[in-house]
Amino acid sequence: MKFLAIISTLALVLALAQADDISIEEFEKEFHQLTNDKSIEEQEAEALEDSEKVIDEINEEYKEGKETFFEKVNPMSDVPEDELEDPEDFKGMMHDAFVIS
Repeated sequence: MKFLAIISTLALVLALAQADDISIEEFEKEFHQLTNDKSIEEQEAEALEDSEKVIDEINEEYKEGKETFFEKVNPMSDVPEDELEDPEDFKGMMHDAFVIS
């Protein structure tokens, strides 16, 4: 019985450790962040793609036992790096992104 519980837990952890490579449209729908500005959407799509690459790398290291945590796409995954450099630029976004309504 313990073996089954351990195997089930391991399977769940490995499944969760896989990054969800999603399109910007799917991301916006899932996290309720819609934009009609194509230039902003292109920047967000590029940032999301970059985030997914980092998530994949971290999760691979997690599977190999090199990391103690795994990552997944979150509401901030589409924010370009240059916008994250100044915390004042996104102070309110952090609260709004993680408040469950």
